[in-house]
Amino acid sequence: MTTEQLVDYVEVYEDSEGQFRWRAMAGNNENIASSGEGYENRLHAENMARGVFPNVEFQHVDAEGNKVDV
Repeated sequence: MTTEQLVDYVEVYEDSEGQFRWRAMAGNNENIASSGEGYENRLHAENMARGVFPNVEFQHVDAEGNKVDV
């Protein structure tokens, strides 16, 4: 099984320092991969994550994990 097959969705969020990050979440809502670095804007973070997980659903959330509209 590949990492992408384990990923249920990817969250893109703004961290406490105003940088955008992504985290790949498994079906049990556990974080199984993350960006490891912040990006200046949401689009850059999402584009980097789509390069790793091109066929996975994306969600935009705040730092606490609450869904947000973008």
